[in-house]
Amino acid sequence: MTAARPAPHRARVLTALLGTALLAEGLRRHRLIRSEVHPQLQVPRLIVPPVIALGRQLVQTALNAHRPPTLPGRRVWDPSLDLQELTAVSPEDTREVRVVVSTSAGARAALEAGGSVPALLWVHGGGHVLGDADADAEVYAYLADELDAVAVSVEYRTAFTAPHPADVDDCWAALQWLLGGGVPGVDPSRVAVVGESAGGGTAASLVQRAVDAGLPLAAQVLIYPMLDDRAAGRALPVTAPRTRGRLLWSRGLDRLGWAAYLRGPGGSGPHSARPYSVPGRRTDLSGMPPSWVGVGDLDLFHDDAVAYAERLRRCGVECELVVVPGMYHAADRVLPQAPCMRAWRASMLAHLRRHLAAPGEASA
Repeated sequence: MTAARPAPHRARVLTALLGTALLAEGLRRHRLIRSEVHPQLQVPRLIVPPVIALGRQLVQTALNAHRPPTLPGRRVWDPSLDLQELTAVSPEDTREVRVVVSTSAGARAALEAGGSVPALLWVHGGGHVLGDADADAEVYAYLADELDAVAVSVEYRTAFTAPHPADVDDCWAALQWLLGGGVPGVDPSRVAVVGESAGGGTAASLVQRAVDAGLPLAAQVLIYPMLDDRAAGRALPVTAPRTRGRLLWSRGLDRLGWAAYLRGPGGSGPHSARPYSVPGRRTDLSGMPPSWVGVGDLDLFHDDAVAYAERLRRCGVECELVVVPGMYHAADRVLPQAPCMRAWRASMLAHLRRHLAAPGEASA
């Protein structure tokens, strides 16, 4: 009769087998990423577990969610400053919102000469649960410089503080303030709304609300926008890249963001009590301003962004759709100097220049 092998030996064998399986899976994923990610956008550790990527930030944000917001004391814009924080006050309901205003040297020179300038309202990303008006200062300041414009970044309430419609209400207050002369010298006929990721979804909702209210906007720019709460539950099309929705922004993170964002009464979608909660569910997009929609084909939001752009076009809206092969979510932040990301920004800037140009002004 053969004696049974000791338990420690079996544990060592199982551990070795598990280690081998994990190594094989890591190599498989590495080869898959190498084959699908654009050569200019490849960096180590593109697949990061959500608990490692955002766990600490999410905990800190959740712990601070119920603290009252701190608003800047100043409410009058100083055109001589390149970057300043202000309290924007909505003329409609006296809602107060913190904004950060970036004014380019070109805009300051135009204002000193008695001219008017264009502006963009920037809506930051963060999966509906993270971020603030300061987080993207280098991005919206860059846009302001390139466009000789004023950029206003909104500190809207994120979902841990208050679910939708708090974010759209805050952005609406800032937009009204901007269009109503909160920044003297801004031409209200040359204002664009620009949003990134979850901020792209909120920007789309804000533009829908503006159109419904009869407020004209010069343009909208939606950067890999988070448009539809159904994205994480859809199966990938057979022809889709296998890494779509697995790099930097995952299905698990998407479910978390939408769950926090849509909690509370009222329902979702265009025919609910919260009509601007899920902009991707709106079918009639007629009357929207000229639009630029950009996304990578590896992004979880790819299908919804493409569908939204196509719907805009079917509704008679001028829309430029830019899809970058091999681009994952937020790749323009990871490798901003990659040639394909420079071309991406150039396309977006060309759209904004064209639609923010003064009447009779040549646009590059």
